[in-house]
Amino acid sequence: MVKQLVLQKPPRATKIHLLLSPLIPLIPLLVPVFMSSMPMGYILIGLGLITSLIVFYLAISAFKERLIIDNKGIHYRSNLPRKLQGQLLNPNNGQFYKEDWTVKWSEIKAAYIRKPTTAPIPGNQFLTLELDMGLQRQHIFLCQWTDSQNPANHLCIPKDMLPWDVDNTIAPECLRHSPLPQALIKQGISLEIEADVDLSTPFYNCLNRYIVLFSLLFPMLLMFPMYAQVGLDEIYTLEKPSIQTNVILSLLTALIFSLWMLRGKIPKGHSLVTGFLLGLTVFVALPSTLLTLNYLTDKNGLQTYPYLHQGEGEFKPLAPHLPNIQLRNSDYWQQFPQETVHEFELRQGGLGFYQVHTTVIDGKIHHYEQK
Repeated sequence: MVKQLVLQKPPRATKIHLLLSPLIPLIPLLVPVFMSSMPMGYILIGLGLITSLIVFYLAISAFKERLIIDNKGIHYRSNLPRKLQGQLLNPNNGQFYKEDWTVKWSEIKAAYIRKPTTAPIPGNQFLTLELDMGLQRQHIFLCQWTDSQNPANHLCIPKDMLPWDVDNTIAPECLRHSPLPQALIKQGISLEIEADVDLSTPFYNCLNRYIVLFSLLFPMLLMFPMYAQVGLDEIYTLEKPSIQTNVILSLLTALIFSLWMLRGKIPKGHSLVTGFLLGLTVFVALPSTLLTLNYLTDKNGLQTYPYLHQGEGEFKPLAPHLPNIQLRNSDYWQQFPQETVHEFELRQGGLGFYQVHTTVIDGKIHHYEQK
């Protein structure tokens, strides 16, 4: 009788994560690219898109791998072209794809289920079935295989247990009833399960909606301020959104995300730490985000206004409705006496506050300091 084992279909969250994760650090780059038309930015976005598609192809190809079990033995078949087998890295487990192989039942002396010491991250997906053939050994990741004709026949954890809260006293029974060990036992092959085998998977290694959302938002928010500074040559005036507003919005983000995770029965410690980290990235990204949104919602463009020099890089507007400006206290400003008039380009965007265009100012200061 021939039985074909295939990898369990990846959840939708896994597919989204695999497709978007290489692109996420480049998404904030779209803002400065479109603001300043940087050629290098378009090149980076193109490379990121190509990388994302390659990673997605390799990851999805891994789910097309097959184990064919028949009266002669176990046959592994990769979905990749033969020239690529053994040459490319599998994004799912950080190891190279294997070449096609076959092991006869008569060659297998014993089999062992082990917890690998070199797994990149903890989790039951890295539990390994080791086939002992005397001078040679073959290793197979055990827990992701399912019977193609009977999809319900795979490593089952009781429904009342969360992946990160599994009672490992049931591990031997669960493992022996999964498809691959069942085939070995039917052939009378000795199967030994190591005592430290752990079926639990830490929360942060479960690609559920919480982890996927966090893993997409965290790097994007963290890198946005750096990218915004490249494309947006504007700064706040002295009148800007208060630090209290920034703190309140950050705490609110952390609280909402933590409560959402707690509602999903995520461990309390993980929920609070994840919410705190997301709130911290919001705190870091918010000033640049508000500047960018104010820029994008501006309908009137830059306007030129006269200001009086007050000394030490501070300027007072001649018009009553404008905010004061505080610039870097450079030697450039020391050459001008107080109460001299200078013109600055200001923008009042859709968010209502003013910001200063600094390209001309920075050019003058740079030219002066190079003398």
